Amino acid sequence: MSQSAPPASRASTVQDRIAAARTSLTATQLAIGTALVAGLLVLLVFAGEPAVHESLHDARHAAGIVCH
Repeated sequence: MSQSAPPASRASTVQDRIAAARTSLTATQLAIGTALVAGLLVLLVFAGEPAVHESLHDARHAAGIVCH
C-alpha cells in the first residue's frame, strides 16, 4: 500500500489519513477493522477489571492512538 505524503506546507491531519484509507483499503479490510474496533469497545465497556482496562489502554498507545 503506498501512501501519498501531505503537502510540506501543513501537517498530516485526521482528514488526510481518512482520505488515504478510503483510497487504499478494500471493503473487506474496512469491515475487519471496524469489527475489531467494535469488539475492543465492547470489551472495554464490559470489562470492569482495571488490569484489562490498563492493558487495552497500553495497546491503544502502542498502536499510536493518543487518548489523553
